[in-house]
Amino acid sequence: RLIAEAIPQIVWTADENGRADFVNPYFTHYTGLTIETALAQGWLSIFHPQDAERVSEKWHSAVKAGVPVEIEFRVKATDGTFRWHLCRAVPVLGAENKVSKWLAACADIDRQKVLTAELAAARDRALQHAMIKSHFLAAMSHEIRTPMSAVIGMCNILLRTPLEPVQYHYASNIREGAAGLLSVINDILDFS
Repeated sequence: RLIAEAIPQIVWTADENGRADFVNPYFTHYTGLTIETALAQGWLSIFHPQDAERVSEKWHSAVKAGVPVEIEFRVKATDGTFRWHLCRAVPVLGAENKVSKWLAACADIDRQKVLTAELAAARDRALQHAMIKSHFLAAMSHEIRTPMSAVIGMCNILLRTPLEPVQYHYASNIREGAAGLLSVINDILDFS
């Protein structure tokens, strides 16, 4: 009890049926609820409306099964804001291996949730940028390769016509240069 009253985390206990029978002073300081209100099931009012039913169901399932439980939920602070907490509750076994008590602590994980959301948003932006880059490269591939293929094709046609040796040499150089450039472009675009 002394440790529970000293630490800056929500700590509580419950009887074998899962009814709260102790909350530490930090709980009352954080939530603004009195100990009496909290112990009279007032603790349900501190959950975010979207979390309350899920938390209640998960808690009652754990109590019924007599197994440890870990739940993430938002808790309403005295200033009216909701912050994410991770609550872990474990059963204490008594005679005949039956649950005689529940011990629980809740840690504020709001900062981790915010960072996780920011990382997810950054990942989504990166994926979107990668998709834009991919579309750009696909368009560039078409826009560059098609004219280069046309230059090479026209050189091939030109080389099949009667040409002076110097003209043939120039047209061959154009074809080889265009083919080399197309190869470099293909490599760059494929690598990108």
